[in-house]
Amino acid sequence: MTRSIAINPWVSLEISSDQLEAYLIVWSLEHVDERHISEVIRDAGIEEQYVKNLPSVLQQLIDEASKKRSAFPLRATVAQGVTARHGIDEQINFFINPNPSPGTINSTSGQIDYRERDLIKQVCLNESILEIVWATAGVSGANIFGQTLPARDGLNTSKIIAGDGVEAIKEPYLRRTRFVAKQDGVLLVNRREIVVSKELNIRGDVDYSTGNVSFDGTILVSGNILSGFRVLATGHVYVAGYLESRSEVIGHSVTVGKGCYGRIKSKRHVQVDFAENAQIQSQGTVTIGSLSRSWVSGRDIMVKNVTSSNISAFNDIHVEEVKSSTNMPTFMITHSPGALEAINQFRAQHSNVIFEISQVEEYVANFGIQRQEIERALGNKNSSVPPELISKIRHKRNLEGLAQRLQNAVEHLLLHTHGTVSVLDYCEPDTVIGLYGVEKYLMQQMRRCIFYYDHNHSTIKSKEWM
Repeated sequence: MTRSIAINPWVSLEISSDQLEAYLIVWSLEHVDERHISEVIRDAGIEEQYVKNLPSVLQQLIDEASKKRSAFPLRATVAQGVTARHGIDEQINFFINPNPSPGTINSTSGQIDYRERDLIKQVCLNESILEIVWATAGVSGANIFGQTLPARDGLNTSKIIAGDGVEAIKEPYLRRTRFVAKQDGVLLVNRREIVVSKELNIRGDVDYSTGNVSFDGTILVSGNILSGFRVLATGHVYVAGYLESRSEVIGHSVTVGKGCYGRIKSKRHVQVDFAENAQIQSQGTVTIGSLSRSWVSGRDIMVKNVTSSNISAFNDIHVEEVKSSTNMPTFMITHSPGALEAINQFRAQHSNVIFEISQVEEYVANFGIQRQEIERALGNKNSSVPPELISKIRHKRNLEGLAQRLQNAVEHLLLHTHGTVSVLDYCEPDTVIGLYGVEKYLMQQMRRCIFYYDHNHSTIKSKEWM
């Protein structure tokens, strides 16, 4: 309950029920007496150290009254105690949430995707897993009468321990214990023990029981990747069974024991027994037994049997049998048009620079000064050669350096754009060969041949496979 002390009929002192604050209640500024108020505060037993500057408080009341038409009664704090701060209990903060979710809400549709369960928690070497923030001590306070207000200390209650692959590091300066992974792997929480394992072996299919799988390392799947699910790994991915339609596997290298009806992305190598209505993309080599109505890209691609598919390689394509039709031709393309475009751009820039060099040489020739004299003048500030002529010669030297660099860039690109398409057995009509942005539509069957690009004539030519 609050306590009120009358200073006069128009001014009173009010003390809060917790005795942490005292207020002036003013009904008329004309009857405010600073000296009298000070005496009442002192007589009430309020400690001087908790009393605010009284002239400032009274000025605050005057300012407040001037801003309002009917400001009374006015209220201002004249004394303020110190609140006790209780200690905070020990807290456990996971940097990586160990619990799987039932699914992820699509922000556009608002529906839950039950395939995104986030079941596999991958961690890297020295990655922080969780922290235990130590409990803090309480800090006592005091009311305006100087009486101590006690505060309780926080409690330390956790019993979490570091298991295999995990280290608990105490950091006193941050008042915490941090659990850190000592190896790459998958995070496992066994009751109160935190473990990091290097291997991820999925026994069975990747389906709603596992959700989509993401792991920093190698993943072995003994079953299939069901439709709509995704497997992502930084290491090798081996799938013993099939990739169903709308499934996806992304890995450093990918091997599928049976067939692929879905999507594969790899940084190194892809090997599949057969692919149908599939999309396969690799920064390295791709090896496929049978390919039908699919899209494949990679550095080097080797396929035994191809039917109505699109194959694009940065280097070479090797195929044994190619089947096409008018409605569904097979496209075999090496190098995107961008490679040829870059070569042509460098060549055009080189021609422009050579033309500019010839203009500078013509300008210099009009002065009738011998080249030897100009060369000597480049390092002589007192030379009689006109400064603008010396500037032109220096500009010409820079242009010659640029021309050489452009020529080197063209030669480098040509050296690394030697892609070919090799047909080891036969290739049916209606097949399209594409090299450096130029396409050739085959009107007849071709057998045991190599298609290559003739840079001098900008055409595609073929020769017999030896």
